[in-house]
Amino acid sequence: MELLLSAEFEGQPDEAELRSLLDWLSRESPRPWRAELAPAVQQPDTMGGWADTLHVALGAGGAGGALLAHSLSAWIRTRRGGVRVSARLPDGTEFVIDAELRDTDGFVTRLTGVADQSDD
Repeated sequence: MELLLSAEFEGQPDEAELRSLLDWLSRESPRPWRAELAPAVQQPDTMGGWADTLHVALGAGGAGGALLAHSLSAWIRTRRGGVRVSARLPDGTEFVIDAELRDTDGFVTRLTGVADQSDD
């Protein structure tokens, strides 16, 4: 399964939060995924874009989705209010977890369910 993660602070893309999330995911063990910054699409007449998403590829097996969901939930609990992470699947499905709402259980359940279905 592949997904894109984006991080915002107070409604604006935040590369520092995105890099913090990449660092967090890179330190996890076990780590049944590969995560890397995906640079923003450069618009004509601009000087280039910041990284605006993380591309995450999960290995086979439903456990990877559950581990990733729990890791994202743990990271969001360490953040200040106003931080929000969106997980977008190739089919356009999007899941959001917010540092203020902290609905980590719902996020974990939904993302794990999608990961399990993608392995079937």
